[in-house]
Amino acid sequence: MDTTTLITTPFDELRYRLVAERTVAVEDARVGVTVSALVARREAEPARLRERILGVLTRFIAAEWSVALTRRAADPAGYERVAVRAYARVPATEVFNLDARARAAGVEGVALSQIGVDYTLPPERVSAIVHELRGELLAQVQDHIADYEARTGRAWRIGCVDFGVDDAAAHRRTAKGAALDVGEDGGTGAEAAGAERVKLVAEVTLRG
Repeated sequence: MDTTTLITTPFDELRYRLVAERTVAVEDARVGVTVSALVARREAEPARLRERILGVLTRFIAAEWSVALTRRAADPAGYERVAVRAYARVPATEVFNLDARARAAGVEGVALSQIGVDYTLPPERVSAIVHELRGELLAQVQDHIADYEARTGRAWRIGCVDFGVDDAAAHRRTAKGAALDVGEDGGTGAEAAGAERVKLVAEVTLRG
């Protein structure tokens, strides 16, 4: 979408702004959950404990879980209290009744709590979309050059293209200069995922 065209003086340079957007359906989410375990010290060997925790997490949601932020503290009764934060990216269709499912997945000595859901697009997917948007903008510029040459009778070339120029500070921004904005869908689970809009702005300078 060509939003603004400005011809500078002298007439040896053309400057204008282009915007490309892509609305992407959010198909998965990053789920975080705290696992609290009370284990006998003889059962607190890391590999064995990890296997027990992953078993509970898999009953909660079948996914590839990563575990971080382990906290361990001795209990006066001869047990050890362990708390870890676990994360997994799961299909949006799996995000439902999480509190009830977490209670059902727990076993004696192991409980799940503090569930969080993040529907933000993963960085690698955003990067791929931004790359595609850059290509779309460059293709538009090439079309514009042909049009401007026909209109002015002069040859034009790309002098500069600055990607990611955007004054909308309210948007979340990517490392590649694109702006992210969540969709407006509400609800829970797959309905809450909605869509996310990726917006890339480019300042174009053509030189004659």
